[in-house]
Amino acid sequence: MALSNSASSTPAWEQKLRLHVQLSVAAIKTGSVHSLQAFETAHYTATLLASTDTDNIPSDVTAKIGSIQTGTVQDVQTSATQCTDSVEKLKGTTPDQQAWIAKINSANETAIKNFADKVNAAGSSAINYIKALPPKEQNGAANVYSGGMAIVNTAINAVSGFLSNIVGQVKDFLAGIWNKITSIGKSILDTCTSAARSLASFFGFGFKMADFVPGANVAAGEVKSYTGKVMWDLSVGRTVARAQLGDIIDQLTADRTVGVASEQLAIEEVGGKGQVIVGSVKFGAQSAVVRRGISDVQDLGWLGALFEKIVRASTQGVVLESERASLLDLNPSPPLPQPISKLDEAAKRRKDSIMRDLEKVGLHPSDN
Repeated sequence: MALSNSASSTPAWEQKLRLHVQLSVAAIKTGSVHSLQAFETAHYTATLLASTDTDNIPSDVTAKIGSIQTGTVQDVQTSATQCTDSVEKLKGTTPDQQAWIAKINSANETAIKNFADKVNAAGSSAINYIKALPPKEQNGAANVYSGGMAIVNTAINAVSGFLSNIVGQVKDFLAGIWNKITSIGKSILDTCTSAARSLASFFGFGFKMADFVPGANVAAGEVKSYTGKVMWDLSVGRTVARAQLGDIIDQLTADRTVGVASEQLAIEEVGGKGQVIVGSVKFGAQSAVVRRGISDVQDLGWLGALFEKIVRASTQGVVLESERASLLDLNPSPPLPQPISKLDEAAKRRKDSIMRDLEKVGLHPSDN
């Protein structure tokens, strides 16, 4: 995003907002936040504290602007998690200090680039949206967006710091000690969640973990959950079982329509089988999926069918038949959910049937 050459034809709010985005992108790429912080401090004092432009912005406008900012934080979390995930995958490779350092640095650089690109794209989206607003609302909307950017930039600065610390843990990684990467991942999640909460407060809309952290809506009881269980013979061992359970969870969450609230691996007594290794996964539909009508939170059949399908297909051709996970306590599940269009057709058929029944008894709901 570049400043316009024709400053006279570009509104002042747009020039300032473009400058803020430019400074943000530069700070992300270089790690130097001094110029950005100076701009944000001056902006906060001159606009959000001293100006009345932000007082009469319609709630739908602030909600839209806030959603752009929250989306940026979600994108940052996703990019940062992709970075830490790529580092964790080194566990399965031959230890090589120089090669690992190079891969960690490359993953870090990719994440930083993604942060900058997301902030730049969000800024462009916000400017285009604000341009379409009535002129009397534009300056205030731009000021509010800049105010939210300060929260986003603070989070990105913190997350970038966490990622830069990963390379310093290489010696531990080489020694088989990986707890630091888990700790860094938690710090990233905590930082992004805190930023999302701050944005929700700043823009005046509600915040649900379900909209930000996969599986949190399940853990919080906001949607119904399904607990799928699989088992392995004791001879398989916990290491193989844990790896296979991880593969099942990866497949469950691959398209982000499902969030996992918890997972557990334990040795249990199962009737007729004696002691076996049992893996349990508690999961449910993400709230955004529910809102789109892909699933009914009261109907868990499709979750059971999804779990069954993944377990039956998982590890095929990878391990011996005797080492594959087996479904445990599986209740028959209805088919996976149909496309929305088919669900709409089914609803129409039900409605038509009800209308016919009413007409049979002399009632005509369409008559006013």
